Amino acid sequence: RHRALSVSQMASVLGAIAGSSLVWVDASSVERVCTALSASLLLYPPHAFTVADCAIIASAMARVKAFDDALFQHISRAVRYKGRRRSEFSSQAVGVLLFAYSRVQVQDGELLAFLADVLVDMPPAFFTPQAVSVVVTVYARAHLRHYSPATSGSNNNNNNNYVAAASYNSYNNNLNSGGGGSEWGSSSGGEWGSSSSSLGGGGGAG
Repeated sequence: RHRALSVSQMASVLGAIAGSSLVWVDASSVERVCTALSASLLLYPPHAFTVADCAIIASAMARVKAFDDALFQHISRAVRYKGRRRSEFSSQAVGVLLFAYSRVQVQDGELLAFLADVLVDMPPAFFTPQAVSVVVTVYARAHLRHYSPATSGSNNNNNNNYVAAASYNSYNNNLNSGGGGSEWGSSSGGEWGSSSSSLGGGGGAG
């Protein structure tokens, strides 16, 4: 009997397609596969997705230009799932998500605000140069300044802690820091493979 693919398996398929030349060789077949997988992914509840799954799926769909509004909304809900553990997040995962949503020009204020909170709370040692670049670019373009609770009431605008500045400072601090909070997932793991390469603007989609 045929067994339905899991979310992680479908994410792997989409990632493989996005990283191949198939999108240029047989675009119509890629579109059909992406449409079918999108419909299947929508059947899974938010808690069935890991943050890594969400990042890989969003990145793959953006790279092959197979934008499905319902799927991106579903991914957003999955990322913001209230039972989500902090250990699932890394600066790379957040960077991949932000970059994917910016490529398809999705304006998701709730997701941006949620990920801003995640980034502000993340230890400096867990920021990578690519992630910092993406975070600063995406939030600057969105003209979104997300203030941390510690500084939201400050009257001094120069001291306001918005995400772009926090991320940039975190990267600078990381140059001389070897530590990191155990609450967070590692930012340098190889699990991202080709998906993390999209942080630098790689892939076929422009």
